[in-house]
Amino acid sequence: MTKLLFSIPDIAKKIDARAQDIEVQLLSLPELPGADIQHVVLRRLLQFSTHVQRLLDGEVNGDNGFQSSWNTLTEQFQKLIMFIKPRIIVADSSDKDGPVIIDLLETEDEEELLEVAQLTTPSKRKANELHGASGRNTPATPGTGGALFKSEGAPRPRQLKPEVNPFEGTPFAKYSNLGRNFSAIGEIQKLTRARTMTGNVVHPKVYNELSMLSVGPWMGPLVTLLDESTDLLLREILSIHKIYFGDWQQTELSKQSQLLLENFLKHHRSMQLQALEDIHKLETYRLFTTNTTMLDNFAAKELQDLLKVRKTVRARILVDRQLLTGARKLPRNLDFQDRAKEKKKLVDAVKDEELGLDPFQTALEVAARVRGYYVTAAHRFVDNACLSMSSRLCQMVHYQIDGFLENELGIHGVDGKARCKELMEEDEMVASRRRRLKKERENLSLFAARLEQLRIAISGPSEDNYRHNRYLSPVTEMMRNRNQIDEDHVMG
Repeated sequence: MTKLLFSIPDIAKKIDARAQDIEVQLLSLPELPGADIQHVVLRRLLQFSTHVQRLLDGEVNGDNGFQSSWNTLTEQFQKLIMFIKPRIIVADSSDKDGPVIIDLLETEDEEELLEVAQLTTPSKRKANELHGASGRNTPATPGTGGALFKSEGAPRPRQLKPEVNPFEGTPFAKYSNLGRNFSAIGEIQKLTRARTMTGNVVHPKVYNELSMLSVGPWMGPLVTLLDESTDLLLREILSIHKIYFGDWQQTELSKQSQLLLENFLKHHRSMQLQALEDIHKLETYRLFTTNTTMLDNFAAKELQDLLKVRKTVRARILVDRQLLTGARKLPRNLDFQDRAKEKKKLVDAVKDEELGLDPFQTALEVAARVRGYYVTAAHRFVDNACLSMSSRLCQMVHYQIDGFLENELGIHGVDGKARCKELMEEDEMVASRRRRLKKERENLSLFAARLEQLRIAISGPSEDNYRHNRYLSPVTEMMRNRNQIDEDHVMG
């Protein structure tokens, strides 16, 4: 008997462990409402739609809430559109006059502003070809990093070191190269000469064509913004759906309502896509702005940047030529880095008068105007696209979510009660599993009571309280209380 008495605590532990496991399983198999089921379902649906509306109104938020996440997404979109501003190659093969080997080493500032080109003599080009770099122009593909116009006078851009993608880890990473190698001053020069009007005035069509080409690639990032936004909104809505219908997940009501919500968002995505396509068509039809002051300011800033880099390009060519002819000399016995520093000093000291008039001045002014227009239009485009999604997409979802599920599920009207019962019928396997677990829980409780009686019979009622408490664990008491609650629920 003593051996049996000391084994009772171990048996109690096993009972407690199994009881806890049963409780966890029953939590995922809650009882469905039995009385006034239509009222219960309609109340849940109303609470759900109200919660979604509060989300869209910005009342439900947090560090990772919908509004915060969407704001991050729109900021990434805005930065991407500004980042892919068209880059211009500011060197041309005609810049070299004579058999001079020029290797333009870009600075950090130049990489941010524009692309640069490598000018080589035929002998240098042959050496490059041995290393996989041909000196020929390759056909350009708009929006993929190639120049948009083929020009025999434009040098092939040299292979720049891979840039660090500032959008890595965002949905817009694949678009970061859209602005690279947009065009070259030689190409723009050729285009302007073909369409120059009386008085050396550049034809407006030149500005229009180049500007429309620069904004053309916007549709790709715009579709990504829409997809990411609707996916984000759907995830938030489904998470709210789980709050109100997660305990009914075994019913057709939960399953059908979730499918309806997914199709609901797909429909609104399709409608929003049409609206965004209209916005993009407005931007790609014709150059237009009433804000000429902003355009002039942006164009002036772009011209300043272009001229700065262009001067550096020409100054390097001049210094290399002077070093080759002996007009200037560098100190002897310098290593590569020191030689580069001394050469940079000579380049920085070159005056505008030494360079003379730039034959590509007009092309630079056209390029600056195009880039200035791009920035002007980009501000408008980003605002209009995000405003459309915020005020149209979110507004329509906010308005139409009210009563949407009730109508689609057909639980209004005279047949509403029968329809609710039909939707709330659960799978027989689920109900059978719940009954089986509740029966096992009841048996455990009965066994625990008999074990208690056995302990008293062996040790007597005055047995040490420690053992008594160890046996009558909180879980055992919980099972007894739960059984009592179930009995009261059935009687009620």
